[in-house]
Amino acid sequence: MWFALATCASRCAERCYETLRQWILTPGLLLPTKKTRLVTYAKKHKVKSLVFSCCKCGKEFTQGFKDFKYASPMECPNAPTCRGHFFRPMTSSAVTCDWQGIRIQENLRDDVREVGRMPRTLDIELVSDLIDSCNPGDTVTICGVSKALNVEAGNNAGGRASKAKTHSLFKLYIDANSVASSGRSRKRRRKATDDDITDEDLTAFEEISGDLNTFELLAHSICPSIYGHELVKAGILLTLLGGSQKPETTEVCVRPDIHCLIVGDPGLGKSQLLKATTNVAPRGIYVCGNTSTTAGLTVTMVKESGSNDYFLEAGALVLGDEGICCIDEFDKMGSEHQALLEAMEQQTVSIAKAGMICNLKTKTSVVAAANPRGGHYDLSKTVCENLKIALPLLSRFDLVFILLDSPDKQKDRYISEHVLTACTSKKKKKGSVHRRPRSRETDAESEAERISLEKRLQKYRCDSPLPSVLFRKYISYARAHINPILSNSAKRVLQTFYLTLRRGMGNQTLDVPPVTTRQLESLKRLVEARAKAEHRQIATENDALDVIEILKASLVDTFSDEHGRIDFTRASGMSRTKEVKKFVMGLHAEAQRTGHDVFSMSDLKRIAQNLQLKIPMFEDFIDMINHQNVLLKRSKGYRLQGTQLG
Repeated sequence: MWFALATCASRCAERCYETLRQWILTPGLLLPTKKTRLVTYAKKHKVKSLVFSCCKCGKEFTQGFKDFKYASPMECPNAPTCRGHFFRPMTSSAVTCDWQGIRIQENLRDDVREVGRMPRTLDIELVSDLIDSCNPGDTVTICGVSKALNVEAGNNAGGRASKAKTHSLFKLYIDANSVASSGRSRKRRRKATDDDITDEDLTAFEEISGDLNTFELLAHSICPSIYGHELVKAGILLTLLGGSQKPETTEVCVRPDIHCLIVGDPGLGKSQLLKATTNVAPRGIYVCGNTSTTAGLTVTMVKESGSNDYFLEAGALVLGDEGICCIDEFDKMGSEHQALLEAMEQQTVSIAKAGMICNLKTKTSVVAAANPRGGHYDLSKTVCENLKIALPLLSRFDLVFILLDSPDKQKDRYISEHVLTACTSKKKKKGSVHRRPRSRETDAESEAERISLEKRLQKYRCDSPLPSVLFRKYISYARAHINPILSNSAKRVLQTFYLTLRRGMGNQTLDVPPVTTRQLESLKRLVEARAKAEHRQIATENDALDVIEILKASLVDTFSDEHGRIDFTRASGMSRTKEVKKFVMGLHAEAQRTGHDVFSMSDLKRIAQNLQLKIPMFEDFIDMINHQNVLLKRSKGYRLQGTQLG
């Protein structure tokens, strides 16, 4: 019996006994099971047949075990001469078979999604050459025979007689005969993408990519119910597309995935943007930071009950491999932030527990949304201080957008009209939209004729956004088949912009340079993604200019102070950098003079007054230094780090 892609496990569960002993095709998402040992799914050996010796007459005979279920002989085959009922197993004559258990989870699509329903899972048994044929996070298609196992029989241990025969609860599993996995190779991923795309889809792709306003159409198709935030939607679109895939034989791995962080006041639609991103992504995982743990994001090691074996349970980043992981309430995660450092840059998760050391791949783009501390973004503080996250994690994000809820009469009027129109207007009939075709020969425009990306996005009116299914296929096809390279003009534009940032940074004294080669690599990825949006193999100068405009908006949001000035010293993760340095030097001098390195709050205020530091919110100032691990909070005060007392 054959099942649709999205409802495989559910239909199997509903039609358990109807499909027993029949061939079925079961597509789904692979998950590790408690019967599977670690990442490589270390195989186990199950007995197919065993030689028994009768304790009464000594006759030896072979008995096979159906479905690898051990059962002692009931009587001696040398009947009626011998009526023995006790037998000795000859373990040295056992015929074994490699065995492995996995669990798949159904892929929910738009047409089968149900609110509040968890994805159904199904256990699979692999034997012989099917061992290690797939990894956690792969999209697999399994063909095999459905079988039923009595739950009590499966839990029965030892040779005691079980009461399972009188128990009516059975568990469905699949005895696999073949496994087709998307795998980690690019060829397999491309083939899996091609299987889902029809000729009609390819025709639609050509029409979309040939339009003059392709990028504007795609950007407005991301969460059209949210008004404005044009550059934020453009950044999310670039994150969905990602950069060009590098050859898998390259020794130095440069990540093609783009990470995006959205920070802003409550009620500006950040969660809606993340939900929309998950819906249009070829593979999207949505998690909430306040209910997620480090193990839930990365991987956890669990001991198998009844044995000393360990197995891994993959988290959101591992299951979202080759896709998007959206993390809402990013500011509520706490210590879980540190678990993302390796996963976001090296795109691996390393684990060393229980004598086992292994790595799991997490080639996942992270889109995170966070609310500032106190419920409102304070421009006098840096992004790190508003979110209370470490600078190394912030530097992993290629794009950082800050959304402020500031009063604006014209914008507020447009938003109210958009909300009321969306609630009352009828859906327009779908039809072919006639747009101006793109001229391939005149992609390069002069600087005087060029209109900024933000103005183009604001002027564009999207009456019929792309359907989610078509949008998802368009993104999937671009990620699998389009790998643009930068033209010489695009390289010159990026180099000029990078050198300009470095020169502007050189005028200010910094302990940590805010613009490094990591930002240059981000520029390259973003330009490649901009060309992917129009299914082009060459990234032009206009692509570079659009990306620079998006990145400038991100840099302005990150490095601007309350007066609107660009201050690169805010890249250190602390505002009032000069005051912090002066205050810490005063603390070290006071510790050397008095001979103790523990200060009370009154001592800290006295030292600040002696140094003539005017700090309006002194407690927040101390919390900021405490977050940077310069002052550690103790029960009797704050202890200064890095001081050697004589």
